[in-house]
Amino acid sequence: MKLRSPPTRPGQARPASAETVRAWAGRHSIDGADLEPAELSAATHSPVATHALLATAAKAHGPSGEFEAIEAAYFPWTCALSTLLDSLIDQETDATTGDFSFVGQYGSTDETAVRLRMIAEESLAATRTLPSDRRHAVLVCSLVGMSLSTPSARTPRIQPVADALVAATAPFSSWARAVVTSQQRLLP
Repeated sequence: MKLRSPPTRPGQARPASAETVRAWAGRHSIDGADLEPAELSAATHSPVATHALLATAAKAHGPSGEFEAIEAAYFPWTCALSTLLDSLIDQETDATTGDFSFVGQYGSTDETAVRLRMIAEESLAATRTLPSDRRHAVLVCSLVGMSLSTPSARTPRIQPVADALVAATAPFSSWARAVVTSQQRLLP
């Protein structure tokens, strides 16, 4: 991953403003990736590719070039999806605190649904190029399922986005969402 995140407010991990993100994105791009400025910025904020690379490094042997393939598959799509999902479920908190909202940069709920569905589909397509592709696909779908199982994801405003994401990642995300929701009900 050759991009650094856009500048942030002191002591915060998120960008300072939409203007900062647009200016930063104007100087950066990824060939073949149709990403909006906030989506590109979101990709640089996610540790999910690092986690996949560490899991691969823990294996005794891996195919030659596996690390490069994982990095290429996860960045930008899965990394962007991870951060955008977090932003989706944190919308109310971000509005209250005044923190930058990646999904708040979309013009409407419909646009959010279309863009997140496209990013989820691209993410899954990228995992199909990897050894152990099903394992990586389950990880992507679990990100969706876990995010959509949170109480803040069960609001009328988020429902069209949730429906689009489930459609893009079914059946895995539906299973992950059901498992996480069941666990939440069982825990004190």
